[in-house]
Amino acid sequence: MQIKKSGTQWIVTPSGYFNSDAGEAVKKIFDDFMLDDSLHFVLNFSEVNLINSLGLSYLTEILEVLEESDRKLAFCSCSPIIDKTLKLMGMDQYASIHPDCSELTEL
Repeated sequence: MQIKKSGTQWIVTPSGYFNSDAGEAVKKIFDDFMLDDSLHFVLNFSEVNLINSLGLSYLTEILEVLEESDRKLAFCSCSPIIDKTLKLMGMDQYASIHPDCSELTEL
């Protein structure tokens, strides 16, 4: 898992299957992010090929924490199936979804 801190955002790039193990790892990184003064938590899904319900439960947990703050979550470079899954779960109502991470300079 790659982590890049750039300006006011953290960009996290998980890889492979986004399941409970990957979700838990992202949640731990997110907990560190919340101790920082950065404003944007970005999940780059360019290297993720599939996400399951347990992985989604960790994303829901992150969204619940962010709902009580002025910070934001963004997803980028999602495959078509992950993009559709995030939208079916309604996550696009609480986080932004971008087709390409290169368009994210500052959210």
